Amino acid sequence: MDNYRIAVCDDSKEHVEIIYNMINLIKEKHNLNLILYTFTSSKELVAHHERQNFDIIFLDMEMPEQNGIETGLIIRSFSTDTKIIYVTAHSGYAYESYMVKVEDYLLKPIDYSKLEQNILLCCDSLKKKKDRKFLDIKDVSRNFQRIFIDNIICLERHRDRKIHIKCIYKKTIIVNETISNLEKHLADYKNIVKANQSVLINLNNVRKITKNIITFCDDSTVKISEGRLAIVKKEFHNTL
Repeated sequence: MDNYRIAVCDDSKEHVEIIYNMINLIKEKHNLNLILYTFTSSKELVAHHERQNFDIIFLDMEMPEQNGIETGLIIRSFSTDTKIIYVTAHSGYAYESYMVKVEDYLLKPIDYSKLEQNILLCCDSLKKKKDRKFLDIKDVSRNFQRIFIDNIICLERHRDRKIHIKCIYKKTIIVNETISNLEKHLADYKNIVKANQSVLINLNNVRKITKNIITFCDDSTVKISEGRLAIVKKEFHNTL
C-alpha cells in the first residue's frame, strides 16, 4: 500500500485538531496509509517540507507571519507535485490561488464529505503519479529525499567526493554516494547517461551540445569525455 504524507497547517490549534481528527476518520474508513503532520507556523511547514516532501498540504489562507499565498508560492518554487488545498473562512482568493495551482478550497467550518472527497481524489492522482520514476535517497543530513527524475539536470561528483544532484527550480541535493551506484540505480531510465567519469546527465534537460560541451536548460555546462562523446550525442539526438 502506498504511503502519503499529509501536512495540516493553521495558526489555530483548534482548527488543526479538527482537520487532523477528520483525516484520521477518513484514513480508517478507507484503509488509507496516511502519515499526518501538523503545524501552526507556515515557516515551520516550509522548513519541514524541504526535508519531508509532503504529498498533500492543507494550508490555512490567513496566517500571521506568512499568508497562504506566500507560503504556497515558496512551496511551488521547489515542489510541483505536492497537492495544496487551501482552508479559509473566505472565498475571495481565486486569482491568487490560481498562481499557486491549488487543488481546491475548503471553507470553514470544514465539511467532512468535502474533505473526504479531496483526500480520495488527491490519493488517486498521487497513486497514478507513483508510476512515474522517482529517485528515493537520503541526503548528507540523513533526510529522506524523493526526487522526480525528470527534474534532475545532472548528478556530479565534486572534490568533496560527494554527489551533487542538481535539479530544476535551482535546487541541489548532496548525497554520500558513488556515480557507479547511482548509474546502476538509474539504469532503467534511458535518458540518464554518463557524460564523463564524474557526471551523469539527464538528456531531457539538455538544451544543446556544442563540440564537447553540454549546455543544460539552466545554462550551466559540463564537458563530455572523448570516449563518451559519440554515444552522448547519439542519445541526445534520439530524444529530439
